[in-house]
Amino acid sequence: MISPLILITGATGQVGSATLFQLLSQGYRVRAAVRSESKKDLLLGNNLCRAKHQSGRLQFVVVPDITAEGAYDEAMIGARAVIHCASPQAYGKNVVAKGELEEYYVRPAVRGTLNILKAAANAGSVRRVVMTSSLAAIVPQLRLSGRVRPINRVYEAHDRVLANPGPYATDIDAYVASKISALRASETWMEENRPAFDAVYLHPGFVLGRNNVPGVNASRAMKGSNSLIVHLLSGTILGPHAGTTVLVDDVARVHVEALGIDYYGTPSKFVPAGSYILSQPAVWSDAVYMANRIFPGAFSVTEPQEGDATMPTVEVRLDTGKTTRVFGDKFGTFVYQAMVVAAQYLELARSKEWERLRETGRARVRERLAEQKRQEEGILEDPLTVPEDSTQTEY
Repeated sequence: MISPLILITGATGQVGSATLFQLLSQGYRVRAAVRSESKKDLLLGNNLCRAKHQSGRLQFVVVPDITAEGAYDEAMIGARAVIHCASPQAYGKNVVAKGELEEYYVRPAVRGTLNILKAAANAGSVRRVVMTSSLAAIVPQLRLSGRVRPINRVYEAHDRVLANPGPYATDIDAYVASKISALRASETWMEENRPAFDAVYLHPGFVLGRNNVPGVNASRAMKGSNSLIVHLLSGTILGPHAGTTVLVDDVARVHVEALGIDYYGTPSKFVPAGSYILSQPAVWSDAVYMANRIFPGAFSVTEPQEGDATMPTVEVRLDTGKTTRVFGDKFGTFVYQAMVVAAQYLELARSKEWERLRETGRARVRERLAEQKRQEEGILEDPLTVPEDSTQTEY
């Protein structure tokens, strides 16, 4: 029996690569759409990808411009399902000129999404599309950033935010608009065209965890949401952030489970179409408390005192019951997520403190971590188990 083909986009990003590794480790036949040959070579630097490529279980197709008409038509041929992770990312800094923000963020997100849907419809073989959206498409950005007075409201997966039509003041504003606009464009297209496939939309909060993209260095690994943990442990004042985070391994796992089929094409889990919130409650200051205990002396930041406003947590109430019913409740806690990030940062930075911990304090650290894992549900792996290659992780 020939296993069904899964098309994945955005496989060189943190979420996309984690999802790709899980697909391959579970035996799926995968085609990865990348933007250049250099991106393909990057992934082939990973032992698992290289082995699966040599055995024919991993294919590549180059799609240099996701906004071009028919961009994914060739990539989609023969695919049974699609995982669409590709979208422009913002890293908290204003790197794009204000007049170019819509062209850089919003247009590629919307056009790329519509091209995926059109290609899937034209292929005739696709039965499900899984898309990476964002919690920002459900909860207003002003609410997530604490810039409006808290309200006694519980946000649900079917809630929607109206997109800011622009012009945009910052990269983050344009990025949020791109997520909102892409989701709206997809839902509108699905309603108007009623194709033979359905769609699942995943809405993660801040995604934290190891970045196992081949060749990743400390600077790249700590971009995006991971940078919040590094800044926090460095004592940088960041201002309020929503206490809504999720482990990247859990995001990848849900992407794969959302396909609803195993590598043989047999139904594996009943996952209704629609939206799912991926988030665990977080108190940002907890990362400092735990880092000082698991990695004593590794970070210079002192534990916050009462009233310390280094990074206040904005409480956002979310209804994740639908997610729990379908995907279970085994999600890594915020403390675990943060410690995974801290461990990789210390590893990649190759600090003397990290070497000291490895040589003299590893047993004590493991003991503390084991105690933390016993007290919390949803822990999947020891963040101090740092594999030499990402093929050794539980993908």
